[in-house]
Amino acid sequence: MLYADAKAAKDAGASEDAVKKITDEAYLYRGKQRFLRAFFDLTTGKDIVVDLSPKQEKTLKAVIEKYAKKLGSIAFELTKTGSSTNAVVALSPIIDMDEDLTEAERANFAKVGEKPFDLAEFETCLYVADEEEQTKNLVVAGFDIARLGLSIGAAASSSAHSTVEGPIDISEDDLPF
Repeated sequence: MLYADAKAAKDAGASEDAVKKITDEAYLYRGKQRFLRAFFDLTTGKDIVVDLSPKQEKTLKAVIEKYAKKLGSIAFELTKTGSSTNAVVALSPIIDMDEDLTEAERANFAKVGEKPFDLAEFETCLYVADEEEQTKNLVVAGFDIARLGLSIGAAASSSAHSTVEGPIDISEDDLPF
């Protein structure tokens, strides 16, 4: 809907900055592709799941494919620098495991592969909000849900225009966090 508004604004002769403002807002609400990758944490001796952007996944996948034949014989260090859209991840082989790993980490490395990864770990990573919670989240984010024919506590109306007028009162109990 916002992308359509941006196109309409552009077609109507709006400035590039005005159109960008609309497309930037649209981007905030757009779904983003994510990847989950399983690892074994040598520090804790437990399986972990890491959430990655497409670019981060591509970077890690290239390293994993490069060292595929050595995955069971050498340890790797996973690092992250930066934050938000500037976050960069790296996966590096640890060449001298005797020097670079603690005794506990070497003991945990010896356990790698003893039991299969518990796929239930993936279940804790994703959460799907129901329609009511999604609507509340949009309001909290500042989106005008009336544009979608929605109001708090109601599903989409049958008409193209919302009957909600004025601000919507939301209590602390309505917030998802």
